[in-house]
Amino acid sequence: MTAVLRGVSRLFGRGYRRHQTACRNGEPLHRAPTSPLHVVSALPADFNPAIYCLLNPDIENYPAGPSDHYLMHGRIEGRVYSLPEMSANRKFDAAKRKCLVATHQASLTGAPVLSYNLVKSLSDEFDVITLTLGGGPLLEHFKAISAWTICEESIYANPRLSGLILDVILSECEIDFAIVNSIESRPMFEPLAVRGIPTVGMFHEFAAYTRPEWAFRHALQWSHQPIFSTFLTYENMLTRNPDLAHTPVTILPQGRCHVPERDEKAADKVPLSGSLSEHIAGKVKKKGDEILIVGAGAVQLRKGVDLFVDCASRIARQIGGAKCRFVWVGMGYNPQEDMAYSVYIEDEVKRAGIEDVLTFLPETPEIEAIYAACDIFLLSSRLDPLPNVAIDAMTHSIPLVCFDKTTGIVEFLRGGGLAEQCIAGYLDCNDAALKVGALAQSEDLRRKIGAQCREISTKAFDWNTYVDQLRIRVEEAKAQVVTEMENVDVIEASNEFHLEFAARPHDRKPTQRHEILAYARSWAMAVSQRKPSPGFHPGVYWEINQLRPEDGDPFAHYIRAGKPQERWKNLVIDASTPYTNISNDPKVALHIHAYYPDMLEEIVSRLQRNQIRPDLFVSVPSETAEKEALRCLSAYSGGVVEVRITPNRGRDIGPFITAFGAELVEAYDYIGHIHTKKSATFIGSETADDWRNLNFENLLGGTFSGAMLDRLLSVMDQSRSVQMVIPEDPNIVGWQANLAPARPIARKLGLSALPKHFLFPIGTMFWAKNALIAPLLNLDLNWHDYPDEPLPYDGTMLHAIERLIGLLAANGSAGTVATTHTPEVKR
Repeated sequence: MTAVLRGVSRLFGRGYRRHQTACRNGEPLHRAPTSPLHVVSALPADFNPAIYCLLNPDIENYPAGPSDHYLMHGRIEGRVYSLPEMSANRKFDAAKRKCLVATHQASLTGAPVLSYNLVKSLSDEFDVITLTLGGGPLLEHFKAISAWTICEESIYANPRLSGLILDVILSECEIDFAIVNSIESRPMFEPLAVRGIPTVGMFHEFAAYTRPEWAFRHALQWSHQPIFSTFLTYENMLTRNPDLAHTPVTILPQGRCHVPERDEKAADKVPLSGSLSEHIAGKVKKKGDEILIVGAGAVQLRKGVDLFVDCASRIARQIGGAKCRFVWVGMGYNPQEDMAYSVYIEDEVKRAGIEDVLTFLPETPEIEAIYAACDIFLLSSRLDPLPNVAIDAMTHSIPLVCFDKTTGIVEFLRGGGLAEQCIAGYLDCNDAALKVGALAQSEDLRRKIGAQCREISTKAFDWNTYVDQLRIRVEEAKAQVVTEMENVDVIEASNEFHLEFAARPHDRKPTQRHEILAYARSWAMAVSQRKPSPGFHPGVYWEINQLRPEDGDPFAHYIRAGKPQERWKNLVIDASTPYTNISNDPKVALHIHAYYPDMLEEIVSRLQRNQIRPDLFVSVPSETAEKEALRCLSAYSGGVVEVRITPNRGRDIGPFITAFGAELVEAYDYIGHIHTKKSATFIGSETADDWRNLNFENLLGGTFSGAMLDRLLSVMDQSRSVQMVIPEDPNIVGWQANLAPARPIARKLGLSALPKHFLFPIGTMFWAKNALIAPLLNLDLNWHDYPDEPLPYDGTMLHAIERLIGLLAANGSAGTVATTHTPEVKR
């Protein structure tokens, strides 16, 4: 570990030493920059300035250095300043390979318990390093069965810490592979992949309650072998990220887990009087022919405790309901302090008049005593992937009732023919109560359904089968990493990768190799795909050459093949492209849909950089916007043919085709189309600004591109094949949800083939020859043909037309799309 820290310190060299403070008697002095308070204070004993700088790169230019920054700002902001103590609990066996299991907590809940069982199974063959991002009662059990246990909650506060921790581990041993359990452990995925460690990612959670929104997207990009435990959670992820439908994943239900025996020292942590077993036995002991109905889980909205209470109230009112008793087992029921949920549960119980038959018990690993007494298990969760308690209950031959569309257990109950008896309608408490009531009134039915539940559980959730499948995924991940690193080497050696183009604009100082790997990972997993260099489309190359997954990355394949030139490589126009004045005085028009007319001043300013002054056709949404547009256009030295108020239908495409399309095609040789945009709620104003600047700079001109309009029109005039010019966008966008609405429109346009990958003007801003626009008029679109506002983010005829315009340009062997590229403007 000390070697790693010495290496970290050397990274700073003279630059860091300039920030070191003077020392007296071996103790550093820390003086804050001049301020009214002139704060002087001692640093924490374990403060490491080199680590602090690595973890907080935003302080690189702080003039007084890392120590003073921490004293003045970092301490108040809660910044991480050192690595955790990692030397304890390390007991390696030289004969064993090493693997890493990362888990987000050490609590007695689903994913951590699964991690514990994995560590236990892997320990026979591997020295397992367990890294948990949070504490809990399982921590001591992890230490007992792991070769090395590390607990570091600060990774959530500063994800960069995960990489430094991995570097310390790798300084001690090699990691054969890693298993990262839970989407909440996502800070580990990228650092593991960057270090070439094969990683299996295990995802149990619903995207519906996972934040931030990009969590699954990022985790799937960096996981070599992603595994979802249920189809339900996978499909829920796709509803939030429909473009990830082609990401290769495995659906693998987890094996049945065992909770470790309870530590005697932890007995006092459960607020029960007397022996835990006696307490449980007293609470769940049945009298006569009583039926015990059990629910379990943390007392929170997601677990549906209120629904359990509702069902209990309904069951108690049914015929035979008087003999039913109810127990909820789980941490968190505290109506004296929990004002968010428990207090309402308590009130619901009292108002329903069932306080004498409903008992709340705290979470306990001794749940076997409850299973032994339980007659029916009611899984009342709103969203619960594959709860261990439900699997256990089924394995104990306990009939289970749950709500449809709320849990992965539904898949197995339905597959086992138990839908009618065990699956209630979505959050339909009356239906659930009737199903539980039917089971409560018939011992034979309970025995029959319980036996079927056990059969389903034993077959679906076999632990050894589960581990064997994980081992297969591990070996596949290893093979992936070998191929991936070979491809990265090829791309890096070629000098064909354009870092400033491919890297996302807001990344801090991306390195060449890291971004090449990010590019390769994005194409391997079909997540957030980008181009590696201007003018090359990896998807088009992949599709035309019919590459298979085993053929490797498309860009690496292209380089190995000698960089052949075909449709995957388009003409790129930039500030260095030579151009001449266009002959024959061509007619040039620009349609601007000015929903935000005040932005016309910027557009006019950009147009004035060019010698060519296109005739302007401007559509606006109102009379107020019309007046503002006329004011902004008064400075334009070209012709303003018309400013027209158009209906608020069809966004920018409706005015372009329906209002002005015929006139533009008839009177002009070259036709441009742009529109104004300030922000978008689904992407944020900063991203929208980047997107708008990219389009305007590359289609009109500006500070960096100069007279780009003159340049691109010159290229179009000199080239018969170039039908359209669009901005070079590093982001790859495909059909997404727009293929279905595109098909009937494509037939009207005479487009028979709809490839998966192609160039099109993302956002519908472009320059085109009039022959390209003419087929759009054949669609004969009137205002009522366009969809009403508000429009969805995707899946409308407008999104379809946006893409089909690009295919019109490339229709036939002679048609091509060129792109304009301004390196200084990115998104």
